[in-house]
Amino acid sequence: MRVGEAGRAVVGYIKSLHTDYLGEDRNPLLMNLKCGERTPILRFTLGDRGEGNEASGREQRFTWYVRLADARFYEHPLAGVMRLEMHAPEDADFVPRAVRDIADLSGTLLRCLGSQPHKDGRAPQNLVPTAALEQEMSRRLGNAELVTRRIRAHLAQQRMTA
Repeated sequence: MRVGEAGRAVVGYIKSLHTDYLGEDRNPLLMNLKCGERTPILRFTLGDRGEGNEASGREQRFTWYVRLADARFYEHPLAGVMRLEMHAPEDADFVPRAVRDIADLSGTLLRCLGSQPHKDGRAPQNLVPTAALEQEMSRRLGNAELVTRRIRAHLAQQRMTA
């Protein structure tokens, strides 16, 4: 959310948890989330790995985690957990009410938009609207092998004329 731009809020979501923003000692918090629940909202500096040496001028963000679905017995305990983030103003040391409201709503809303395993192998993190967009793009682009072949032929032609 860019503070100062009234009525504008953009939430980004991260489906795969590659970076640990909580620290190993707090990971059980994620594993114990119930469907639709979220963690507290955290503030971090983009690129910060928790070493405490924040670089000035880097963008600050709010982040929180939500559980979309319970992990099945054979899945990793964090299956079904997604991280969300929003822009954070650098001059504020609090979480604006709008960010809290969006974070509170995110668990309920995203849980409804999570895909189902029998329809999507990347469920539930691959949200239904995202899967629909991917399908439509694939349909419009056509056969991936044919598209790749045409791109390579075009690049080869460009190289020969250069």
